[in-house]
Amino acid sequence: MATIAVIEPSNAHEKHIDFTPRELKLKAIDLVTQVCYLRVDEQTGNGIPMTGYVAAISKMETRSWALLFFHTARLKRLSSSLNPPETTTCTPLDPVLDHSYCDTSADCQAHSKDQSKEVSVLEKQIAKLQEEVTRLKLQKPKMSISDIIDHTEKMLLYTSFPADVFNVIVGMLSRMAPFNYYAGWAVTCFSIEDQLLITLMKLRLNYRDMDLAVRFGTSRATVSNIINTYVSVLHEIFFDGVLKEVGMPSQLKCKGSLPKSFEEFASARIAMDATEVIQDVPSDMNCQSLSYSSYKSGHTVKAVTCVAPNGALVFSSELYPGSTSDSAIVDHCGVLNQLHAGDLILADKGFNIFDKLPSGVSLNIPPFLSNKAHFTKEEAKLCYKIGKARIHVERANERIKNYDILNHIPAQYRHLSTKIFQLCCCLINLQETL
Repeated sequence: MATIAVIEPSNAHEKHIDFTPRELKLKAIDLVTQVCYLRVDEQTGNGIPMTGYVAAISKMETRSWALLFFHTARLKRLSSSLNPPETTTCTPLDPVLDHSYCDTSADCQAHSKDQSKEVSVLEKQIAKLQEEVTRLKLQKPKMSISDIIDHTEKMLLYTSFPADVFNVIVGMLSRMAPFNYYAGWAVTCFSIEDQLLITLMKLRLNYRDMDLAVRFGTSRATVSNIINTYVSVLHEIFFDGVLKEVGMPSQLKCKGSLPKSFEEFASARIAMDATEVIQDVPSDMNCQSLSYSSYKSGHTVKAVTCVAPNGALVFSSELYPGSTSDSAIVDHCGVLNQLHAGDLILADKGFNIFDKLPSGVSLNIPPFLSNKAHFTKEEAKLCYKIGKARIHVERANERIKNYDILNHIPAQYRHLSTKIFQLCCCLINLQETL
């Protein structure tokens, strides 16, 4: 025999009913088919009554059916007694009326008011966030190297290099980092790639600092700090570390890569030329008179460049005032000290430096017309051959001038004029061959 304690919620009286094993089996089957959901207590694992009857089984003689009865009660909530009611309709329970701990007192009303205030605050926060999202959608995105790295035309426009050359320069800068910035404070809001992009855009297109600041979403001071720093760093890498350190290739190396245009000048080591860069009018009157160039009819600075027969730019002097003669620059810059006996220099008529040449070094310039009406046939052929060979240095100077900053160096970067020019000379060696 098994004893089952049954509690009726209507009168809260407990009844003790004795069942035979067969009766218990039938009651258990009947229970499985009639019970509803029962909430389970997480601590004890026992069923907690929600409504209807709760059965507690004890002193079972038939253990298997007792366990069936017990686990069924844990998984289901009783909605009716062991004897099901006559009505079969299900009515939703009102939690306020069903539970004793819920009432409509003043505490509940105060809690409801607090919830209303909290909902109001959250609605205001949502509205503010929605406005911010709308503003960010309308905001113009900042420029970055990731926007152009996969587009060759854009890379050539903004940097004058393809992506692989740009990545090589980034690798060299990464090995030298961190840098001592010009303004005394480090720029941490941009990666090395983006700072290099800003610098190359300044050199290549000569955008104003404010324009670059708007494009990259930063301040004008940050752009100026980046440009001043990276121009000096790149100049130290490519000019001091490569062009100046390596120097001119020997005559033997030049012969190994001699183009057809130099067949008549097999001993030529360099082709020399001068180029001028426009700058702002100096405030000092003496500087104004020195920088005025009668050839350009403006205030300029001048430099001498030298190109090897294979088209590589191998020498660049400092910038001198525009009124300085070509021969004076050659004499002062020390380019002749790198030449040896047997070397040949190709130059134009402005480089009348025969009296300054080292021993054994020869100079080939076009003949002067002097008092003659026209050139002889031999002189005309010589002019043609020299011009055909010197075209390489002219093309190199044209590439240098493709950096728009050399069309007009801004006043705030005048102290970097020589570094900017020499850096541009080095950067054209990273481009395609002439």
